[in-house]
Amino acid sequence: MQESGEKDSHFHEQNLLYTVSNLFAAGTDTTATTLRWGLMLMAKYPHIQDRVQKEIDQKLAGRQPVSEDRKNLPYTDAVIHEIQRLANIVPLNLPHMTSCDVTFNGYLIKK
Repeated sequence: MQESGEKDSHFHEQNLLYTVSNLFAAGTDTTATTLRWGLMLMAKYPHIQDRVQKEIDQKLAGRQPVSEDRKNLPYTDAVIHEIQRLANIVPLNLPHMTSCDVTFNGYLIKK
């Protein structure tokens, strides 16, 4: 910014600070909201929680997970995606359902 020599730039250090702060706050809020939804849905559906825990226990054998483990945890990965699909993290978000019955890759997705 200062190195470019532009004195009339609208993007300055204070603007950068505000932008980074906004990104951090938004990321923190959406992560926290998604985690709340995940906890609520796992409490509501304990049989799914049990199956996720069983898969994790079998595949990870007590060690901490890493990103590469996702391909070895298909059920857990699917549950995470479903939580993200169902979670209403934006107050006036678009609906998360189809407007009519749809067949996708041989799977029927009902309205």
